[in-house]
Amino acid sequence: SHCKAAQLISRAIQSNPHELSYYNNLSVVLQEQGLIEKAVENCRKALFIDPDNFETLVNLGNYLKELGRLDEAGGCYNKAISLKPDNAEVHYNLGSALTDLGYLDLAVTSFRKALAIKPGYAKAHRNLGNVFLEQGFLSEAINCYQEALALKPDLASAHNNLGNALKDRGYLSEAIACYRKALAIKPDNPSAHSNLIFTLNCLPNSTRDEIYNESLLWGNKHGEGFSADKPVYPNTLKKNRRLRIGYLSPDFRSHSVAYFFEPVLKTHNRDTVEVFCYANVIRTDTVSGRIQTVADHWLSIVGKNDAEVVERIRQDRIDILVDLAGHSAKNRLLVFARKPAPIQVSWLGYPNTTGLRSIDYRLTDAIADPVGDADRLHSEQLVRLEHGFLCYQPDESAPDVSTPPFVDRGYIT
Repeated sequence: SHCKAAQLISRAIQSNPHELSYYNNLSVVLQEQGLIEKAVENCRKALFIDPDNFETLVNLGNYLKELGRLDEAGGCYNKAISLKPDNAEVHYNLGSALTDLGYLDLAVTSFRKALAIKPGYAKAHRNLGNVFLEQGFLSEAINCYQEALALKPDLASAHNNLGNALKDRGYLSEAIACYRKALAIKPDNPSAHSNLIFTLNCLPNSTRDEIYNESLLWGNKHGEGFSADKPVYPNTLKKNRRLRIGYLSPDFRSHSVAYFFEPVLKTHNRDTVEVFCYANVIRTDTVSGRIQTVADHWLSIVGKNDAEVVERIRQDRIDILVDLAGHSAKNRLLVFARKPAPIQVSWLGYPNTTGLRSIDYRLTDAIADPVGDADRLHSEQLVRLEHGFLCYQPDESAPDVSTPPFVDRGYIT
């Protein structure tokens, strides 16, 4: 087991604290246990012995990237490249970090260097496709994914990402077929399954029953079995304290969700409510900064596994935890599956049921979800707000509304 391996390596370190490979091997075991910070610590101990050890530099870069410390990760990869410029994997790793940092043109260069060294590198073709997809070059992205799959037909992530590109191009049925291929290869992939469900919402001939059943399947397959016993929460029942509300989202940034979330955040009565924002945001921007300033508490959960996020939410003693993503990209529904808060709510970023029985309510209104079938087709209890569930704030860069031409012309144009 990992615990046994860590104990054995730790004993070896005690007997010979100057052996670099022990620290490096221990870092790998710790990373596999999800103890990324401790893995980083051991890599740094190894580099204290030999600052130019290629393997340790690459491992440290990988761990830092996993923690979302992308600039530091890039520094490790660049130093590793200076030691072994013909290593395709480290160019690939640098490209991945640059992608997350938003340096997309530089990422393209890194992936192309990796492919120049190793033309049959399927994952590099896939990741180059990811960059093109983010840049909006859909044909190029599709070509890259197809190249990756020609080299490695069982690369589930390439099927999934090809589905994303086809979806963005409007080929919804073809996208769904790709997601199903990804799931056939890797049935326990909640991300591909979420993509499938999200795209079913866009397909004109999908029925609400079909979406509901697929959502329940997602909940049963990926979201059940985390807490057989009824959770015990550390929240105090003391009267007259502020209610602790947590919002979790990948879209605390320049995104449509933020246009509807910011007005609510600003108008929370801080005498009665304390707001926590759990941000699964890789690249923050000015919108992120505004939200962070207004929230009482801001925590980046990038690089943190579900168990770590759950533990932090429990430590924060959140009373009501609100999911703003549903089955959209970069969701953290598996956090909600573990029921870290006594009341959990779905709102805003997704127009349908999550399929998770651990989410108690979904905020909506009678227009979006008329009374009747909608109640039957939700795992959550619907709470219909009388005056609508959306509160829109235009983007600051939007131009002022001008006078319509018919005012001067006297007729509708």
